[in-house]
Amino acid sequence: MSIDVMFLVYFIIRLAIITPLSALLLMASSKMFKTKDQRYGIAFKTSVIVYVAQVIVFFLLAFIPVYSEIIDLVLSGTQFIIVGLLAWFLVKKFYTLDNTTSLKVFGVWYAFDIILNIALSFVEGFVTASIFGLF
Repeated sequence: MSIDVMFLVYFIIRLAIITPLSALLLMASSKMFKTKDQRYGIAFKTSVIVYVAQVIVFFLLAFIPVYSEIIDLVLSGTQFIIVGLLAWFLVKKFYTLDNTTSLKVFGVWYAFDIILNIALSFVEGFVTASIFGLF
């Protein structure tokens, strides 16, 4: 199996794991702030759209040549901001919230989603190291 196919399989598995977990975090965040609609379906739809947008933005920005670490940092920050603004807009739209409540729901969800991504990266590292016998 070539490296590109392995990366694609890894990427699909990661999205299949992270998207429902992120939706659970969004649902918990909406319950925390007592929004009108707290269904998992809306949280899942929002999470799927955000992660698909993140993939699209990642691939679009990947075509920009990176000649220094500063440019790479700026592109990563740009991706974070674009996806974050989209996620906030979707939370505000799908849950029909005002600005302050939508920012609270989004902020809690996004913060815990970042922690979830870091935790999943650690697990992936341990699994990869175990498979290739690095321990």
